[in-house]
Amino acid sequence: MAHGRGALTALLCAAVLWALLRVPWGDDLVRPGGVVMVGQVLGGMLKPDLAPEVLGKAAAAAWQTVAYGVTGMTVALALALPLGALASGTLVHNPMLRRVTIVLARGSLGLLRAIHELVWAWLFVAALGLSPVAAIAALAIPYAGILGRIYADLLNDVPP
Repeated sequence: MAHGRGALTALLCAAVLWALLRVPWGDDLVRPGGVVMVGQVLGGMLKPDLAPEVLGKAAAAAWQTVAYGVTGMTVALALALPLGALASGTLVHNPMLRRVTIVLARGSLGLLRAIHELVWAWLFVAALGLSPVAAIAALAIPYAGILGRIYADLLNDVPP
């Protein structure tokens, strides 16, 4: 087992070294005005602008974020309940059909859970553009997988 870890570690170190050697380490690697911009951001963090118009925009943006989150979780719940019930196998009594249903539903839930929210967001923004629908779908899909798996496990624990 230790031999496999050593080989994997060596392979990963070689890949990182190869990637570092492939980077064009020139003057254009770092943005020229980046240091000034970082200073502006840090200055803004130390002395924030608390004007009423800025606070109003911040409150509106916070409310919009909460609305997207609640909507995404609502869609996730609507997807998770039927998938979780199918993944538990409690709805189907035919043994062969039950096994197929469980495998397909659990596989679907696993696929939904396996991809991170940010990756879903990149995919949906590329497909739908920067829109509320892309944000809601990027939240709903992975959480539907998580909630569906939880519901399936809860339904399996219920006595017949």
